[in-house]
Amino acid sequence: MKTLTNNLIILFALVFAINLTINAQEQTYLELPQGWSIFGYVSTEEIDVVDAFSPIVDKVIVVKDNSGNAYLPEWNFDGIGNLIYSRGYQIKVTEEITDFQFSSVITSSLDYDDAINLL
Repeated sequence: MKTLTNNLIILFALVFAINLTINAQEQTYLELPQGWSIFGYVSTEEIDVVDAFSPIVDKVIVVKDNSGNAYLPEWNFDGIGNLIYSRGYQIKVTEEITDFQFSSVITSSLDYDDAINLL
């Protein structure tokens, strides 16, 4: 009976460990073509829209959320506040941007071998 109980505990732990997701952080670049485009904000940490786009503020015309609220850097107007995880945004830029990043994102999960090592 003790062996059966131990095996069930190990099986339960294995199933739990396989389903466990870890937050492996990696830098991801956002590529924006000239003109209008859309992007999804994929960092779990909210960030102020002004701070988020400060490295490219001279190229940003407008950022809009799904409610139509806008960030207009030329007018020093922020109607958005924070970028929020899993929400989509529209952006219009004056030129193509290929090397922009504003945060780390979740990119990987715990694999089977790592799960076994947890046991």
